[in-house]
Amino acid sequence: MVQQHLLPQNLPALCRSHRRGRDRRGTIVALSAFVFVALLMVAGLSINLTQLSTTKTELRLASDAAAKAGAIVLGQTQDIAQARTAA
Repeated sequence: MVQQHLLPQNLPALCRSHRRGRDRRGTIVALSAFVFVALLMVAGLSINLTQLSTTKTELRLASDAAAKAGAIVLGQTQDIAQARTAA
């Protein structure tokens, strides 16, 4: 007995469904590429934000050290010019 779905009159329907599956695979590849690019952009942004935070912390530490050095020299000498030089 011949199976009904393998008859020649059903072949165009089988080809269409097979083609539809290929179209979906192409869509998944395109979508995956888009998601990959978006993921790379988010990773780059997180690296930039981390670098920004690190730089901000380093600048804060440097300005605190300069202010402390200036305050120490000003307390010892009472000379504003020397305190600015030390800072």
